[in-house]
Amino acid sequence: VGERLDRGLLWDYRSAEEGGRPIRGRIIGPEVKRLPLVRCRYDEGGYDHRANQKILWTLHNLSFMVLEQELFDRIRRLIRELTPKVSLKHVADDLTLIRFPRLYSEYRTLNILSKFILAHSTPVISSGQSSTLPFIFHMPTLFEEAVASWMHRSFSSRVVVKRQWSIPLKGVNSLCFKIDLALLAKETLQPIVIFDTKYKGDRNPSTADVHQVASYAVETSARHAVLLYPQKNIEHTEFFVGPIKVLTLGFDFQKTDWSDIALDIYNFVDSLIESHS
Repeated sequence: VGERLDRGLLWDYRSAEEGGRPIRGRIIGPEVKRLPLVRCRYDEGGYDHRANQKILWTLHNLSFMVLEQELFDRIRRLIRELTPKVSLKHVADDLTLIRFPRLYSEYRTLNILSKFILAHSTPVISSGQSSTLPFIFHMPTLFEEAVASWMHRSFSSRVVVKRQWSIPLKGVNSLCFKIDLALLAKETLQPIVIFDTKYKGDRNPSTADVHQVASYAVETSARHAVLLYPQKNIEHTEFFVGPIKVLTLGFDFQKTDWSDIALDIYNFVDSLIESHS
């Protein structure tokens, strides 16, 4: 979208009509009872094209979905550039059948990506109905984003939700832990639970994964450390590393509604918050 703004948006031509009275002179011909209206037709141009409206509507929806400040700022900047030129309207039309000019051919790809985002679709391996430029989803990051967004929506009114939390380690090498997700008590900022998302098909957690999440918990003084997996086939594990309780939990993505997918994890987190309170 930024590149398209730099090169220029698609210009929409529409025919317009208006009527007016002659300024001077008269029409020679049959007597008329009243002054005639002269109607004119001309082409009026503008950026308020349906395709541009769909781009703006998609960015508007994205601004409520993202958590990263840098990405949010980029989206808001694009919205500010588009708003004076394009109407903000709910646009759900499929614009694939529009024959875009050759210099504006990427509008077809933008339309497909907008449809993808507005429909809250998820990627699958099999072929779909629409063709577009190839793009890659980094599924571990997408899974972490989804979990973080759900946690924020579900619990941010009760606890502080920290994503990609950097914890500097003591020493001279300036190393730090970067924790996927953590929930902290609002009053004391004491960590309640540390989460580490693992986009894997393993049935049992690896020793390295346990070491990692347990180290995070030790450094932050959290008493619970949880490994989150994108499937329910994970062997439910619950054990202690010193005073730290380590658990494995999985999301049931066979279901379609997030309230069902994350029900077990919601109940678990809810019980932790209640016990901490």
